[in-house]
Amino acid sequence: MAKKRKKRQQEPDRPLKFIRIFDFNLIPPSLVDQVKPKEYETERLFQLGPHLVSSPFTLLFVLADKDHVIQGFLWAMLNALDQNLYGQVLSVSREYQDLKGTLLKQAVNHLVSLKKQIPFRKLYWITTRSEAFEKHGFKKSDRIMMEVA
Repeated sequence: MAKKRKKRQQEPDRPLKFIRIFDFNLIPPSLVDQVKPKEYETERLFQLGPHLVSSPFTLLFVLADKDHVIQGFLWAMLNALDQNLYGQVLSVSREYQDLKGTLLKQAVNHLVSLKKQIPFRKLYWITTRSEAFEKHGFKKSDRIMMEVA
């Protein structure tokens, strides 16, 4: 019988550090694999990663612990035309996940803090967990995502 992993609560005085990177290959594949739902294969992201990060509009960060071990990643893209920032992915290792949304709040605060360096009007995020985002200042947009298969 497999042991259940105990969730570790992040210590307030030792938060994960956001470090901008320019290489998707630095991200452990398991952090990409656990993103659900996603419309792409993990391998394809790593294949196209160099093209994605070559754009100055791609913002990619790893979340590192005090021992410099990558525990998560944050990916956002700036749309130069509408001047909005679009959150793509926030993924953290299971040990750092909690129901209070601590890291989601930190990620949102981190992206908002970039407004001084990278001016943008709004931060958008497509999610299947709207309730979690609403707890951290997001509101449902007037825009509705539509799709055709």
